[in-house]
Amino acid sequence: RLFAAEPAAATDLPPAGQLLREVIERLPRHPIRIDGDLRTAKRAGRPERLFHIQIYLAYGSDPATMRYTIQDAFGQEVEQLTIIRPSGGKPKFAFAHGSPLTEAPMPDMAASIQGMDLSWSDLGLLFLWWAGGRTVGTDQVRGQDCYVIEVNAPQSEVAAYAAARLWIDQKFHLLLQAEGLNAKGEAVRRLSVNSLKKIGDEWMLKDLDVISLPSHEKTSLRVRDAVSKSGSGFP
Repeated sequence: RLFAAEPAAATDLPPAGQLLREVIERLPRHPIRIDGDLRTAKRAGRPERLFHIQIYLAYGSDPATMRYTIQDAFGQEVEQLTIIRPSGGKPKFAFAHGSPLTEAPMPDMAASIQGMDLSWSDLGLLFLWWAGGRTVGTDQVRGQDCYVIEVNAPQSEVAAYAAARLWIDQKFHLLLQAEGLNAKGEAVRRLSVNSLKKIGDEWMLKDLDVISLPSHEKTSLRVRDAVSKSGSGFP
């Protein structure tokens, strides 16, 4: 649907920077390993496609480390992106591809991964760390009250979008939806969080749809298993 946030008085809305810091703080603090599936919907002239993904997240470390490994339907590794994000510093990226994985130049962060409706920028949720945004109003996502934030991509960072629009749950300060915007302010991709799962005392994403706009072609991320070093997990 079209974005139609309800405006509110500026004094009624928390600052975007504060909200994004709280979203980041709600990300799992214990290192976590995730196994999931990436599936593209069947579309004209193309069959359904399946890839597997392994994700290692250590948001609570300094530097924070995030590693995303794409595997083909047979479990063979084909691409991997590692993000190292020191506290207060610029992120560093490392990319590898092939079988076995071999260090390679960084890809276009906006380009589709293996022909899916998904980019490395989407997987890494890079827009959560962009500064200088503003809270523009309130809206609902699947019945949940949200603050709506708009934030421009920093010129100093490789980015897939000119800006992003984010829907942040008002109660728990979790990301429920995001849209990547082009230079005209038009939404070109939507990330929709369908479900979250609690691991111990921490919440994490379980099901995510990534939708290209305006075509509405979709790639779905479904988490099969996640294990935290805190000893918690879910099937």
